[in-house]
Amino acid sequence: MFRRVLAVAAPLIAGIAAAIAAPVFAHEVVKGDLTLSNLEVRASLGVNPNTGGYLTVANKGAVADELIGASCTCAREVQLHLMSMSGSVMSMRRVSALTVPAHGKLELKSGGAHLMVLGLKKPIRDGEKVNMTLTFRRAGQVETFFHVVKTPGAAAPMAPMAH
Repeated sequence: MFRRVLAVAAPLIAGIAAAIAAPVFAHEVVKGDLTLSNLEVRASLGVNPNTGGYLTVANKGAVADELIGASCTCAREVQLHLMSMSGSVMSMRRVSALTVPAHGKLELKSGGAHLMVLGLKKPIRDGEKVNMTLTFRRAGQVETFFHVVKTPGAAAPMAPMAH
């Protein structure tokens, strides 16, 4: 009986917990026809001075816009990058603009278009926020914050060992 109740209750409890926790990290920024969401920067890996930034830009307008630049108070420089695969070789290249199509979306995500955050001034940790300014050709500058999230696949810190 307990297993049956647990089987029914566990997904319900997990769903309620997710619904309660989601608004803590969710925020959107609207500038003209653009809505920015899913604003995340990956936490530092050790002393690596570089990381990636990701977001979704939805354009409800009839005219395309372009993301043409970004800057962050946490780093020396932020560049726009594209990643691609050619056979088994991954390559990354800097680009001058990323298009936000009319009535469409631009998704910056791991393995594709992304923000390359270079020269972190100090390590950034899961749960923090960093301020960024994104520059669009038509919409202009958008100042917002990005949530710092744990890098997928990063090793958890080791617990102290008793000797």
